[in-house]
Amino acid sequence: MSKAKKRGRRSKERPAGDVREFLLKVIAAGRKDPTAAAVDKFGITRVTAYYHLRELRKTSRIRKTGSTRDARWEVIEADTKAFSRTAATLTEEYGLWQEEAEAFLQQRLSENVLGIVRHGFTEMVNNVIDHSEFRRVEISISVLASQIVLEIRDDGVGIFNKIQQALKLKSPLDSVSELHKGKLTTDPSRHSGEGIFFTSRMFDRFEIRSAGIRYVKDNLGDDWHLGQGDVVGAGTLLEMSIAVASTTRREDIFRAFTSEDADGIHQFDTTEILVGLSTFGMGDLVSRSQAKRVLATLEKFRRIILDFRGIQSVGQGFADEVLRVFPAMHPKVIIEWRNANEAIDFMLKRSKPKR
Repeated sequence: MSKAKKRGRRSKERPAGDVREFLLKVIAAGRKDPTAAAVDKFGITRVTAYYHLRELRKTSRIRKTGSTRDARWEVIEADTKAFSRTAATLTEEYGLWQEEAEAFLQQRLSENVLGIVRHGFTEMVNNVIDHSEFRRVEISISVLASQIVLEIRDDGVGIFNKIQQALKLKSPLDSVSELHKGKLTTDPSRHSGEGIFFTSRMFDRFEIRSAGIRYVKDNLGDDWHLGQGDVVGAGTLLEMSIAVASTTRREDIFRAFTSEDADGIHQFDTTEILVGLSTFGMGDLVSRSQAKRVLATLEKFRRIILDFRGIQSVGQGFADEVLRVFPAMHPKVIIEWRNANEAIDFMLKRSKPKR
């Protein structure tokens, strides 16, 4: 990972949307060195400005032409359909998909990509209807040269605020940790808590901005980012993108985190936890309380995969709580780990009881 985007550190850069919209404007105006313009405008470093330029290129918003010395940037025009609804006029997500999105996309996409976009659209619009307490929602679907970008913005209470209040967490930032575990819902009578978990893994890139927080799941880079988000009022902004040529299939994502029960029905019973995200801002992982935070609510799963990427060490108390105490309390739960360095792997193996 580059220095501009270190894992587990919260970004202090200017809101990404402001910088990128400015870059698009100066590129469209013919400015040869847009990074210099962004540095002058926002007071950011050239490295940060170029990072935003690369992100725009990655999502097919711009392209680079010419040789190194004579290189120029160009804005790629998108075919965009934008529409909005009020709480009084939006009561059902699939009807909205059929009315506004289906015909616009059907002849442009392969069946697997269309299925993923349909899934993301209906799941996330349903979340807006049932959870956000919105008055108005604005949706845009952009077809670019190689990508589809779906954006949903509501003016409700905000997803991270909603989770914080429902679970009585200390801050909206703690909501991110709970959300990425899966099976989290503020309305268990009507929802299973699977929507965001699976949707965020189907798209190439999935981003939530709310309450001043920006959470990104980058599946192409097997990466995540937690930082400052653009100001979106009191609501939530969701942005999902996927390559037109993507070979990802919904069924493969579901199979990776489910298994068949006795009746042959696939149950959501596996989760993957980024330990660094669950313990964000907590410092070195040495205590049992930190381990309990990572493992909170995970007894609902049959199999837990802990991802230790970016973590340098864990203490004996943390490891013992994860590999001995929790399994003793929940003997049917299997705990695995990956991306652990040699020191962490040693400590975890040492704490795991011998069979």
